[in-house]
Amino acid sequence: QYLLWLVRNVKRLLVWDVSGQYAARYGLKSVGTLPELAQWVKSQRGAGRLAYVPRSLDDFDGFCRCAFAFGLVAPGTVVVEEVAASTNAGKARGQWGRLVNQSLKSGLNILVTAQRVSEIDKSTFGNASVITIFRQNTVPDAERLASDLRLTMSDIPDADIEYLQRSKDRTTSKWRLKFSGTKPTPQKI
Repeated sequence: QYLLWLVRNVKRLLVWDVSGQYAARYGLKSVGTLPELAQWVKSQRGAGRLAYVPRSLDDFDGFCRCAFAFGLVAPGTVVVEEVAASTNAGKARGQWGRLVNQSLKSGLNILVTAQRVSEIDKSTFGNASVITIFRQNTVPDAERLASDLRLTMSDIPDADIEYLQRSKDRTTSKWRLKFSGTKPTPQKI
């Protein structure tokens, strides 16, 4: 829900929407085939918001190729939901590796979600400008994050409504989500 809220006002947005939640909740236009996605990207010069709801996870490489082209036209945001379903924990390869390693200079902001840090590929985790950490379900996952990011276990949030953000410059900030109905509002702790 936090990420849905985060991108609510993004003018140029492309989402790898494996569950269809962005299309459903925000009324984003959605397509389900790579030719439709490529056509949309080619026609997109200004503001535009699209959810790609893949029929198969095998479409991920093609989606990443289109996302890279989307970023070459103008700055924007690409969301990749549940990256572990489409990549492996090693080095990012193929079009995903190209997107992760080369798109920042074009002004493309990439937001990636995963349930467990051990499932995120090393390129994504290593290149991240900001890492947002919510409560971890297992001690090994929390320990891995603390170790990899040079944090203490007490830094890792233990409540559902709290999160920690760590920037590439190693600064951290703690936040709590306050809900008004279903809309979260971040408050710095």
